[in-house]
Amino acid sequence: SEDLSLAQQADSTGALHQRSDVNLKRMRSSRLSLVGLLIAIIVTLGFFLLFFNRFAGVRSGLGGFGLAHGFVHGALPYRDYFLASSPLYVLTCGAVVSIFGDAIIVTRSFGVFERLVITLLLYAWLRRLFSVRHAMVATVVTMIASAGDFTDPIASYNHESLMWAIGSGFAASFVLDDESTSGRALIAAMLSGFLAGLSFSTKQTMGLGATVFIPAVVTICLLRLSGIKKAAAFLLSFAIGWALCAGVLLLWLGYLGVIHEFFKDTFVKGPAAKAGNPFDFLRRDVLVGKLLWY
Repeated sequence: SEDLSLAQQADSTGALHQRSDVNLKRMRSSRLSLVGLLIAIIVTLGFFLLFFNRFAGVRSGLGGFGLAHGFVHGALPYRDYFLASSPLYVLTCGAVVSIFGDAIIVTRSFGVFERLVITLLLYAWLRRLFSVRHAMVATVVTMIASAGDFTDPIASYNHESLMWAIGSGFAASFVLDDESTSGRALIAAMLSGFLAGLSFSTKQTMGLGATVFIPAVVTICLLRLSGIKKAAAFLLSFAIGWALCAGVLLLWLGYLGVIHEFFKDTFVKGPAAKAGNPFDFLRRDVLVGKLLWY
């Protein structure tokens, strides 16, 4: 019996050492991940601080500031002026200007902040799949390269919509975890749908892409990995989250009495203003590619 107790004690000691080693490895991995995130954020911030408030591109960011200035002084989208996109960006810029001041540097600074949020989300998503070094380098390269479009200002509804879409995809990735419980997966799915709804509420074209393709890809994966029951539960939770966000938007537009104008501006007049037929988009892409090449 004494030998048996010694053996049990040795086993328990070995198990404790093993748990300690696992915890130590997790702590080291977390610290290394944090270092990679800080480097990515510092490099991205340093890059944008070089020019964020002293540039004159084709569009210098006056759109968001102008919309915010008008909103703060009582001008409402669709009722008082034409707006080719969803209204959340107007509300966001209006709130930022109301809090921090009626100056163009405010919206530009907030644009830099949103780029840092994208850096955080992108790094966190990539870190779930790749090493710290690979995730950090890919994030930094992506953030710098994404600023290369000279038609996009730093304060842009494109990147704000993209920020919500990346957040939606990041949340949806947790649904595919093997150790994910049903409750956790449903919460992640609902959050993913809500963030996709925010993307749609910021820019309808990019938001529709997030609304369609993120649940489509995750559903296909779940059908293959977990079966139709979990896939259906994900779709339902995603739809609930999206409907909560879109419902608030539609209620607000209904309160203003501009739902008809909203759909007309964003889905009829807006696309028609950019191109008369689908080949105009292709021709524009070719011309932009030639310009960038030369």
